[in-house]
Amino acid sequence: MMQLAVLICLTLVVNTFADRCVQDSDCGNDDQCCLSSRCATKPGEGNVCGGIRRRCPCKSGLQCSNANGLGTCLNSSSISTSTTPNP
Repeated sequence: MMQLAVLICLTLVVNTFADRCVQDSDCGNDDQCCLSSRCATKPGEGNVCGGIRRRCPCKSGLQCSNANGLGTCLNSSSISTSTTPNP
């Protein structure tokens, strides 16, 4: 019985370290990024992005509405830039 418990613990430890990553390419999926040494899913349209803590960038084709603070992932074409017309 003790051997089974040790085997389960070792399996959990190995699985934890197997998921570790150093750079985004370690995750092998364009919809994932390396976040806190683990692969995380990039936020999709309408999901939270940005912020003080390091977060994944938005999925391809999406852009964070507020790069400095908390924002929302939006389709690049739906983000409008305000321009003042010249008289």
